[in-house]
Amino acid sequence: YRNKKFPYAPYEEEDNPLVIFAEENGALRALYRNIRIDNSGNDEVSLSLLKEETRRLLGLSLHYQKKEEVLFPYLRKIDFPGLDERKKEDDALLKAIHEIHDYLLKENKIPHERISALYDKLEKIILDENRVLLPALEDHLKDSDLNAIKEKMDSYGYFLIRYPD
Repeated sequence: YRNKKFPYAPYEEEDNPLVIFAEENGALRALYRNIRIDNSGNDEVSLSLLKEETRRLLGLSLHYQKKEEVLFPYLRKIDFPGLDERKKEDDALLKAIHEIHDYLLKENKIPHERISALYDKLEKIILDENRVLLPALEDHLKDSDLNAIKEKMDSYGYFLIRYPD
């Protein structure tokens, strides 16, 4: 996602909730890149790292809760298509993350193929958010809408990033 007001410096508007949402996506991608690297191993260190990283990834439910409860109402106002399908994709992704994390803990083995498949789903959803949902919102929202979104996001908290008060 690149803020159109600052196309070459997308993080100039620190208080823009759409930029903050995109920052969460960036942090999520960084975490998942680590998971992909650790997924290539087959030893106790890789297993231990994957258990911790997938535990952190479980917090993604907060990101999707904000997306659905804070952003979706504004998307519905502009008749944005496909929101129900996006919610189903989000739910399927969260379910897969839980299943992989549970498998790592119970079986004490790395499900390499499942982790690789998860990456493809996650990447698709992140690209959709950054390239489609956030720009659509930016095109239609007023400053008062952005302020209301920011306040609601603050009440939920942030996924993988720290945001100053």
